[in-house]
Amino acid sequence: MFTPDAMRLQARYNLFIVLYPVGVAGELLTIYAALPYVRKSGMFSVRLPNKYNVSFDYYICLIIVMLSYIPCE
Repeated sequence: MFTPDAMRLQARYNLFIVLYPVGVAGELLTIYAALPYVRKSGMFSVRLPNKYNVSFDYYICLIIVMLSYIPCE
């Protein structure tokens, strides 16, 4: 059985505090940078009329995903 030394154990729990917000910020910035292209190209969007009579706007979906990152109580 492997027992991590104190330095690695400390880094495991303390680097999470820094790296998690950095990762979230990276994801949000990537989505934000993609928004103009998605809106212009209509990527992954389904417009009416179509066979199934449904509509889906990927641009709005990305905005909702970004808003879901806001912490709530």
